[in-house]
Amino acid sequence: MIQRGGENAFSDCTGSPIIGVFENAEYKTEKLTLRPGDMIYMYTDGVTEAFNTDRRQFSEERLKKEVSACGRRSAGELARMTLRKIKAFTGGAKQSDDITIVVLRFSPDGNSDITEHREDKVLVLKNNLSEIHKIEAVIGEFAEEHGLSKEVMFDLNLAIEEAVVNIISYAYDDNKEHNIAVNIAMEEGQLAAKILDDGQPFNPLDKPMPDIEKPIEDRLNSGMGVLLIRELMDNVTHTRVNDKNLLILRKNIK
Repeated sequence: MIQRGGENAFSDCTGSPIIGVFENAEYKTEKLTLRPGDMIYMYTDGVTEAFNTDRRQFSEERLKKEVSACGRRSAGELARMTLRKIKAFTGGAKQSDDITIVVLRFSPDGNSDITEHREDKVLVLKNNLSEIHKIEAVIGEFAEEHGLSKEVMFDLNLAIEEAVVNIISYAYDDNKEHNIAVNIAMEEGQLAAKILDDGQPFNPLDKPMPDIEKPIEDRLNSGMGVLLIRELMDNVTHTRVNDKNLLILRKNIK
């Protein structure tokens, strides 16, 4: 199964003999072009052929539906959520075959500045303002899992939205589609949001802080967004890594 920007589809690869069983077996090769952020979801037939107590199979249709319902998650989280769905479906029925799931996310430049960990939330957005609404849902899930207050959730959502809008508006000088990766994690009592984009070199923190004494009409495009992010977060840093901008927002959790 292939996941492209949250949309899932089974590949058209045809079946071949089991590897390692027949000495002179011949295998076909097929090519698949992946885009940055795409994921390959591989599984054994024990997943789709898992039986419940009524002897009904989990099935490929159900697997596709459940994976699609997961939306844009980290590779590890997607595999774990599927296993939970299978366990809920089988309802204690005896396992009839091995169940193996491998999920890989494609990163063409090998960039490891945003690394997926077990409890992280990873969201890949396109450089389009219509993508902004997806941030709130992911932050809501993260806040619920970590018992964060509505106030912290609101501050984080507002800060990330402001940062991503800034990237979409100013980071790109072409009309091409780009990916913006957002990783949200807990790190030693701090909430950390890492935002990675492949736009032109730009450090929003270098922008002079606006004069808040001026009338509002004189402060348009004058750094108010960066000021807001700094007010909402306890620490904001920017660095340029592997030709990408990495903005890190941190907030202390009391």
